[in-house]
Amino acid sequence: MNHYPESGSITGPLVTPEDLCLLIQSLSAFFDEVMIIIDALDECGSGRSKVVELLAGINVDGFNIKTLFTSRLETDIELHLHDYEKISIAATSSDLKLYVASEIERRSREKSLRTRDPELKREIMDRLVDGAEGMFRWVACQLDYLCELNTDKALRKALNSLPPTLFATYERILDRVNASNSDTQQLVQRVLTWIVCSKEPLSTIELLEAVAISEGDAELDFEAMPDEEGILKWCSSLVRRTPD
Repeated sequence: MNHYPESGSITGPLVTPEDLCLLIQSLSAFFDEVMIIIDALDECGSGRSKVVELLAGINVDGFNIKTLFTSRLETDIELHLHDYEKISIAATSSDLKLYVASEIERRSREKSLRTRDPELKREIMDRLVDGAEGMFRWVACQLDYLCELNTDKALRKALNSLPPTLFATYERILDRVNASNSDTQQLVQRVLTWIVCSKEPLSTIELLEAVAISEGDAELDFEAMPDEEGILKWCSSLVRRTPD
């Protein structure tokens, strides 16, 4: 049942999550088959358990709806989806070993990952493969961080305190930015804002020019333009440079 605001309000009726689920089921009648795919269900936030419960009830008997959810193993999610068939899509240990070995070799060749002890590369690979839990992205972020370190001692110390999740990894990146000066903080904020809000992907030069523009500027100030390496350094794993 819809809930209506008190008299005198000009807003419309408040729609509940249950109302939206019923609407989806009603709309499905206009199609031969409906497939709903929701990625990263474990990232729903504080109301995750209720969200999962509602989603699990969408494809009940009598409706032509099929649902597919992707998620890491979480107790509350497994509770509501216990009747669903489970398929593991995590990378195998051998897949991760090949990826990590390839990345370590590439970064060492490019001198972005600097080690004096050859055995340290083996330690890095073992630690990353063990902690990845099938997430290539987690591995890439940790390697980005390790490449910022300058000594074998610092690398070994970092290997013993790697953040266990992607959330914690991104928090570490943002903490590093917040601990920097205001100029760097503003640079990262502008870069991320332009990348996210741009209608079309920006070329490198377009991004550099956009970041240099401040409110009220009548012309481009070339002295305010950062360099590409500075952006890649401070935005770390948040930004990637593509071949084009």
